[in-house]
Amino acid sequence: MKIHDFSALTKSLGKNKYLLLFLVLALVLMLLPSGRDKEKDTVQSQGSELESSGIPLDTESARLSEFLSLMEGVGEARVLLSAEGAVILCEGADNSSVRLYVTNAVSVYTGLGSDKIRIIKLK
Repeated sequence: MKIHDFSALTKSLGKNKYLLLFLVLALVLMLLPSGRDKEKDTVQSQGSELESSGIPLDTESARLSEFLSLMEGVGEARVLLSAEGAVILCEGADNSSVRLYVTNAVSVYTGLGSDKIRIIKLK
């Protein structure tokens, strides 16, 4: 296609050339990979880090329970860890600040996202 033909084509499109440009850009954006699949892979690999570290999850749970019990306001704590998430039972779970601190500590220690961590009041 010659340059002369291209300019004639753009002239014939008139006002529709902006619509065509918009559609082409939309198509390009749809073809770009989204970060969602990568995010899922990251979460799965972080969960499996706990298992592949060579330290049994029971040992990690005990260490984390002991550590959390030392935090102000937590009180007695029990931890259940798996590759999919963590459940924390603690006496101070009725305090929102304690829940936040515990969630952050567990997230940093395990690599799990906060959506995979549940804090429950210990009776």
